[in-house]
Amino acid sequence: MSARILLVGEFLTAKSGGYPPPKRFMDLLMLKPQLRRPQQTQTAKAELLPFG
Repeated sequence: MSARILLVGEFLTAKSGGYPPPKRFMDLLMLKPQLRRPQQTQTAKAELLPFG
């Protein structure tokens, strides 16, 4: 098990009054990406292309 799963499980257990979170909920929660990378703008992408 990863440290992230353990920390989230402990956090949710503390918030729910001692009840562990359902496994299905934890699985769905862990499917989400941790952080989203900032999207490059179209002009930044256009500068990388060798056309023109």
